[in-house]
Amino acid sequence: MKTIIQKLVFALFICLFSLSMKAQMNITWADTLNQLLDQCRTNESMKGVAAGVVFSDGSTWSSASGYHGLNNLSKDYLYDIGSNTKSMVATIILQMEEEGKLSIDDTLYQFLQPIPNVSYGITLKQLLSHRSGVFSYTEHANFSGEINTYDKKFWHPDSILVHFMSPQKFSPGSSFEYSNTNYLLLGKVVEVIDNKALNVVLRDRIFDPIGIDSIYLDQYDPYSLVKTGAWLSSSNYFDEDFISFMSSAWAAGGVVSTPKDFAKYTKQLFSGQLFGAASLQKMQQGTSIGGGGTYGLGAIKWNYKGKTYLGHGGTTLQNSEMEYSVSSDFSLIIMNIDYGFYNETARTKLKFIDLLEYIEDQQASIGFVESIQSKFEFETFPNPSSDIMNIEFKEQNENEVFTLEIRDLTGKIIMKQQLDKSSYILKKADVGTGVFVLSLFADGKWVENKKLVFN
Repeated sequence: MKTIIQKLVFALFICLFSLSMKAQMNITWADTLNQLLDQCRTNESMKGVAAGVVFSDGSTWSSASGYHGLNNLSKDYLYDIGSNTKSMVATIILQMEEEGKLSIDDTLYQFLQPIPNVSYGITLKQLLSHRSGVFSYTEHANFSGEINTYDKKFWHPDSILVHFMSPQKFSPGSSFEYSNTNYLLLGKVVEVIDNKALNVVLRDRIFDPIGIDSIYLDQYDPYSLVKTGAWLSSSNYFDEDFISFMSSAWAAGGVVSTPKDFAKYTKQLFSGQLFGAASLQKMQQGTSIGGGGTYGLGAIKWNYKGKTYLGHGGTTLQNSEMEYSVSSDFSLIIMNIDYGFYNETARTKLKFIDLLEYIEDQQASIGFVESIQSKFEFETFPNPSSDIMNIEFKEQNENEVFTLEIRDLTGKIIMKQQLDKSSYILKKADVGTGVFVLSLFADGKWVENKKLVFN
């Protein structure tokens, strides 16, 4: 009995030690991620951007770069997630289907009274997948003028459906066209089924169960956190409570969140923690929308460099991106407060994906045995450097082969060098100016990462 208990204790120790090593690795990369965020903000001429990550082991990173008006931007502020809200409404509908409260093949008017300019026979699935043909209220000729002129007016979804609707674009199911009205209608269905206000349903079904409390349906939930504004230009920061716009967004795009909580939600959703595997599969199936992407049920599935990602995007006066790597099991959030910077936000997202995939590849190579054997200490000095940097190793055995890999902040290999001695002189001319990650391998096994800086 004593031997069995000793083995169990030892096994537990190994498990905890391995987890500890992985968490330490994520901490190791924090500076690199911060540097990349600053670099992207500079290169893309953005005034303010924030990001959040949940790694495959559950550890998190979030940061912000730039300015909130005259003040520094903070990762603990609230940002608009915009149309990423649609993934939440879709999640609730799929949860309700699992509970037998509805079917996504049910028609809208099984739950709501008829609405002008919304055809009979439209199914919930057609609304979820933007194949309903329902006119998008944000495209109405009077919408922008009303919202901007009376910016302190609160718009109830029923008022939106009265004032900003036009006839059907096409017959239900015959085509695809993105429409914000689809999700206003779905939000009303959610309220009917659960007999609660949408903001309460969001908290009951999503926010509270996964333990995120810095996320709200704007204009419906009270909060005390600072809410970010938007840079309308490089010198014009709009920082007022845009009641008309955010209330009109509602189920189509009204949620605000910190990057960290939004990243936690994204990881929980696309790793299948909020509903069953069958529902997650349904969410991914839909219409090809160009660029190799598929719009399913409140989510977009796409491929990049041979890997599959699930996510969505959101646009208010801000821009946001949510992504989940199916193979590497990390979530990524990019939240940009520069108005109209869609492409800049997308390019920043891709740079972060490249780096995060590299980080996860490194993390996957670390096991208990490799960690225990990582006794090969090495030093870099001076670091930072403006010319040359010395790399020296300790406790090197004659039979061990060391390899250095140096990557830039996107994960691209800048230099790879096999070493046959215990010291090496790295020149600035070899890698260039900037921040880099040096990885040491001994006999092909990863040993350690260090950040290198050449001024």
